[in-house]
Parts: sequence; structure tokens; C-alpha cells
Amino acid sequence: MSLLKIENLNVNYGGIQAVSDLNMHIEQGELVTLIGANGAGKTTTLKTITGLVKPKSGTLLYQDQDIRKTEVHKFVSQGLVMVPEGRGIFPKLTVVENLDMGAFYRKDKAQIQADIEYVMTLFPRLKERAKQLAGTLSGGEQQMVAMGRAILSKPKLLLLDEPSMGLAPIIVQQIFDIIQTVHKEGVTILLVEQNAKLALQISNRGYVMESGKITMADKADVLLNDPRILSAYLGG
Repeated sequence: MSLLKIENLNVNYGGIQAVSDLNMHIEQGELVTLIGANGAGKTTTLKTITGLVKPKSGTLLYQDQDIRKTEVHKFVSQGLVMVPEGRGIFPKLTVVENLDMGAFYRKDKAQIQADIEYVMTLFPRLKERAKQLAGTLSGGEQQMVAMGRAILSKPKLLLLDEPSMGLAPIIVQQIFDIIQTVHKEGVTILLVEQNAKLALQISNRGYVMESGKITMADKADVLLNDPRILSAYLGG
């Protein structure tokens, strides 16, 4: 079943049409990547899915429910969770307090503690810095906090907006390893990423966005070997 289905979505943002007639679907259990140049409309698409930007027209179905009028704060409890570009952590809270915030809606205290331990095994660096203020961490460590916090909210559909941005290559590889691990444990993922090669290598399918429109959609391995993708995004 389609966990997320978008049909003929149009979004105006900042006085321009940022998204035009967008059609996209994500099936339960998939890892789907959305690639495109800066300003293509990728982040606007994610913000529209999560209610931060209201669409001009079109259909947005999550778990077969129309979510266009859902209040933003209700999405997390429904399993729709985003790790935003720039991470959006709480700098004056410790690492553990940030993780706790991810479990804000949950009541299963013993399981929350177990899940925090699980995140610490995924990100050993966070275990070392558990009581450190998140604002004093490196960019890579802050990305780990943001992803760990999302995991604590028990997502059904996890939206990741540019998780590798500004990070050293060795940290980028760690982040992508974690994305694969989370996906293998049953979380459906929509990944927006400028590192097109890495993103497509771990994805089931991909969409290419240009000037607010989806211009290509196919299996990830097909896109990886497409000459147009190679020249535009993969340095070929």
C-alpha cells in the first residue's frame, strides 16, 4: 500500500510557484530518494508534506488520509517525522535531553529508555557525549542527534532533508550507513539529498526534480546509470 501518495501538487512559496503538478508515491518499506539542484523545490515538497507550507492545490494522502489540513504538531504522533535541513536540534539541551524530546508523545517509559540505549549503539559518539550540550557538538555529531531524536519518535515515514550537507566525507558515510540500518529495521524513508550517487546507491527508487517539476522517476539503479543523471548530478 502507498504510505504516501501525492497527486497534482502545486505550491507557491515566496511569491513563486515552487512546486508544479507534482506526482509521487512511497510504498510501505521503501527507501526513496528525491534529487535535484539547489532551488528545485525539494525542501518545499518536504515542508508541504509535513504541513509547514500549505499547498495551493492537489492531493496529499498519508496512510490513505487527506493530511492537507492536519495541524503540524499532530504529524509526529501519526508517525510522520522530518529531520530538517540544518538539523534543528535544541542547542541548550544535552544530547540525552534532545533524544528525550523525540519521545515527547510516547508514554512507554521503559521502552523509551531502551530506545535511547539503541540510539547510543547506533551512534557511539553520542554515548560519549550524552551529557554534553548539543550546541557544543560538531556538525556531524549534531546530525547524529537530529537523526537519533527522530528515531525516538518511532517514525513510520521518515523524511530526511540533506542529511550530509556540510559534513566531512567520513561522517557522511557513517550517516548513510545509519540510514540503511534504520531502513532495514522497517522504517520507510524519503531522502532529499544533494549527494545523488550515495543517495541512489542505497535507495529502491528515485525521483529527479527540476524547477518544481518531477522530470524523471525510476528504479534507483536505472537512474544511477542514466547518462542524463550522470552528467547533471554524478560528475559524469
